[in-house]
Parts: sequence; C-alpha cells; structure tokens
Amino acid sequence: MPELASEGDERNMFVKAEKLNIKTEDDELNKDKKKCIISFVLPKGSYATIVIKKIFS
Repeated sequence: MPELASEGDERNMFVKAEKLNIKTEDDELNKDKKKCIISFVLPKGSYATIVIKKIFS
C-alpha cells in the first residue's frame, strides 16, 4: 500500500557527538558571571538541541 508509506529515510536512534569541546569564559554582557561555549559535530539530520539538553541535565 504505497499511500501508507512515509517519505524520507530512517534516523539512527543514537548518534555520537564528535569533536566535543566545552570551555568557560568571562561573560562580557553579565558582569561577574561566566559563559559556557560548547561546540560539536553531529551527523546530518541530528538535533543539536537534544545534545545540549543532555549535557545540562
């Protein structure tokens, strides 16, 4: 039944964030506070917001 098929490909349930780098610096907008700078690489189709949520939970 082709009308019941979904478009697109399946996604992996788990992916690995590559080149993860986390550092802190003084926050120039909020005196006496620090800011966290996070960078990483994900495969195409993955959600960075989920990675950030997992880091801070």
